[in-house]
Amino acid sequence: MTDCFSERIASLRKSKKISQKTAAADLGISQALLSHYERGIRECGLDFLTHTANYYGVSTDYLLGRTDVENGGVITGGESEDFVDLMNSVQVTSDLLKAAGKDSTSAEFLSLVGINVARIISMIVSRDDSDLFRDAYAVRNAGFEAAMRFYEARLCNELEDGEQIAISMRGVKETYPVFFSSVKKLLERANGAVRIIVE
Repeated sequence: MTDCFSERIASLRKSKKISQKTAAADLGISQALLSHYERGIRECGLDFLTHTANYYGVSTDYLLGRTDVENGGVITGGESEDFVDLMNSVQVTSDLLKAAGKDSTSAEFLSLVGINVARIISMIVSRDDSDLFRDAYAVRNAGFEAAMRFYEARLCNELEDGEQIAISMRGVKETYPVFFSSVKKLLERANGAVRIIVE
């Protein structure tokens, strides 16, 4: 197995707030053996790997570090580092919202990200006469703008009116050790881009 496997099974268990004792019992092994798997002292067999993937609702590829997408999208090495950082950061943000009991806010966040991506796609293929992009650019642009403002407002209202999701960067690093460097790099790039515009 890989070190990634050990980190991920420990991280998944902690992010779902499941005790090691409970997870071990649910997975049909001793707590000591699960501890060894989580610390990388022992390697598991294929049966445990698949059982663990089913238990946490993730793919075996995710557990083995072949992908950073829990449901199994494989990173082949062809994607740019910026793309991988963005996707990892989207995953962490969505997971943090869900962990805070804000499933609907997570959906709003993903809608907002999706609308931004769709807007850029529509600009790139604006001269394409396919059914998806037949409308005039101005209409599409206004529609995307309205949709973005709508979802952004709903997201902000949900986060401002509800409990604060209090997690430090140290907490993100501990909960998402595999994704932390991606989140950090994305924040640094975003802060740099904002500084350029503000100054």
